[in-house]
Amino acid sequence: MTAAPHWICLAAIALAASNLAMATEAGKNAVRADASKADDKSQPGAPGYMPTPEHAVGWRGDGTGRYPGATPPKEWYIRLKNCPGLATSASKPKGPPAKIEPVIDIALNDWIGIGPWTVTSKKDGLDTAHLTDELTVEPSEGDKAGDKAWKKLSVQNGGFNFSEAFGETPREKGQPPWEAPKQQKVAYAATYVFAPTEGIVALYWTHNDGCRLYCNGQLVAERNGDTYTGKPMINRFPLKQGWNRLLLKSWGYDGTWAFSGWMQKLPPKSGAGYEYESKNILYKAALPGESKSNPIVVGDRIFLCGDHWVAGLSKRDGKLLWFRTILAYDGKAEEAKGDAGAAAKYNASCKEMHDLDQQYSAGFAASGKAPADVEAKRKKVSEELGALLKQIDPERAKKLQGAWEQNEPGWALTPCSDGKFVYVWSQLAVAACFDLDGKPVWSSTVDYAGNTHHGFAASPVIADGKFIGKQAQIWAFNLKDGSLAWKTGSGFSWGSMIRAKAGNEWVLCEQDNIFHSLKDGSLYHGDKGAKDPKTNTCSSPIAIEGNLALSVTSAVVLTDLNSGVQHTTIPAPAVAYCGGHYADGPIASPVYHDGYAYILTMGGTLWIVDTKAKKLVSNEHLDTRTNWGGRAGSTSSPCFATGMLYFFDDSGNTLVREPGPKGKVVARNTLSTPIVSQWDGRNNWDTPGATNSTPVFDESRIYWRFGGTLYCVGEK
Repeated sequence: MTAAPHWICLAAIALAASNLAMATEAGKNAVRADASKADDKSQPGAPGYMPTPEHAVGWRGDGTGRYPGATPPKEWYIRLKNCPGLATSASKPKGPPAKIEPVIDIALNDWIGIGPWTVTSKKDGLDTAHLTDELTVEPSEGDKAGDKAWKKLSVQNGGFNFSEAFGETPREKGQPPWEAPKQQKVAYAATYVFAPTEGIVALYWTHNDGCRLYCNGQLVAERNGDTYTGKPMINRFPLKQGWNRLLLKSWGYDGTWAFSGWMQKLPPKSGAGYEYESKNILYKAALPGESKSNPIVVGDRIFLCGDHWVAGLSKRDGKLLWFRTILAYDGKAEEAKGDAGAAAKYNASCKEMHDLDQQYSAGFAASGKAPADVEAKRKKVSEELGALLKQIDPERAKKLQGAWEQNEPGWALTPCSDGKFVYVWSQLAVAACFDLDGKPVWSSTVDYAGNTHHGFAASPVIADGKFIGKQAQIWAFNLKDGSLAWKTGSGFSWGSMIRAKAGNEWVLCEQDNIFHSLKDGSLYHGDKGAKDPKTNTCSSPIAIEGNLALSVTSAVVLTDLNSGVQHTTIPAPAVAYCGGHYADGPIASPVYHDGYAYILTMGGTLWIVDTKAKKLVSNEHLDTRTNWGGRAGSTSSPCFATGMLYFFDDSGNTLVREPGPKGKVVARNTLSTPIVSQWDGRNNWDTPGATNSTPVFDESRIYWRFGGTLYCVGEK
């Protein structure tokens, strides 16, 4: 496989938790009554709801991201106090703004533009002053420059597309798509930013092609590349008190000629640092380690995973109840058929590790942090196990040596449960089962597939009495004892599997809408799927009403399972406001409600597909704050509860939106901001606002993981 750019690498890693699908009766759940029947215990998220083997839980609850029985609050926050606020204006202001919201950041929503000028190169376009007063110009809408006039640009939450305003430049016949056309274009965009006090601001922005950005006549940022980088640029520069002029000089030529940006100004520090205020945050619980694995809820317990471990927590206060390390050949090293003496020592070390797990649990529960002495012992035993593995299974040990490329810290998979047991699928190719109190029930080790870019990110599913995990192959284990029921080959993707209805039969659906019989793993009707060989797929499929499945690759693929397998391809938008097609494509999995599928891209653009008309009906840029600083933008998967849709970015913000193509955003909630940690040098994992995990909705609460911290949102 060809190595992907670094930003895609991080995006795919985020998938390990944010795009993990769970076995689910998705089609039925999609058409059940919603929050009006919250007292119905069969509704996911309802009080008293318990999973069963037929209705298991895992990532996004039952895999749909729908919680019709949950009644969480629509508003919550942890935010900085004393924010000075910012304001914008498209035309030259005549006085201070009438009102400034005391928020930490704003999308740059007010722009005017002028152009285009035809040029023959990027250098020609950017070095030439097409406006004679480009460093001092203070334009307003309608002002003229020669035969051109400044006009209002269509902006969606800080993003706009130059080609919509000034047209594209076509390539010549036969010219390859990676080459710029013989003639290109230059245009200007301008906005004014008001700062109540002088000081440094941070601008997060994306631009697909070459550009220069000036503030009050001074160059503060530029981009010289011809290709979208997939990661917003961050520039910090001073604003004076009052109004400040921003001028963007932009070169481009096609439908990806676009810009988006949002700006932040931090409040002053107090003696103890920044001051925060909060609403509807019930608790913040420390976790045994950092990971993007999502929590699941079973009764009064929360279960989640980390770097080869699984833990049980109290739902009431987040307190750690038990902790278990996941080990290959756990106490059964003789199965590896290696050195017998080493196998006995390996089994003894497994027992020692699990004794330390209990000490770790007790120490962590008492202090809220890992006991240092136990951690040191666990590290020593882990090294011993690694050395012994080379003797009992040298091939596996060799494969594991390079297995964690870009997998730190702990890109663990989400567990699942049938209400009586917790099942874990480890990237070590180990399936394990525990009772709800953490007592081991069974463990099965299968062939590890070897190193791959980012490791294997697909989470397990429960279906047809089987626990199913995936790497380069799919393994189905019997729930009762962990014995292998079947295995089959699989097309590689970072997306996970779900259970979908095909006529009267349940089938296993993997990304690219490839379907397998749950009886033996064979291809359903010999289906070859709709695989796009040019794309490593990340988003997981969803099952919807009418025996349909929806998958997102470089297009949206809707599959009708009623009469065999029929694939309908719905072209995805070629342009997203944040930049190029694939760079702004989806990693988050879709959510379905009432005839529409909602697909969120990494850059915060929302695609809405009418699944009955089989067409795209909306391409809306949401007011997200995609950071992408070592993450991958908006990759937490959207959810549905209380009749509303919940969309998440990687900066701790949640947009609560009404369903439908014309639905309105009714609330924008924040859990602080990652820029604070970047400026102060703190670890983003431990700062509110840095996550790619997907929350779970349960009764009146939301449980959301931020690296090594679990937040509980709910009304007090």
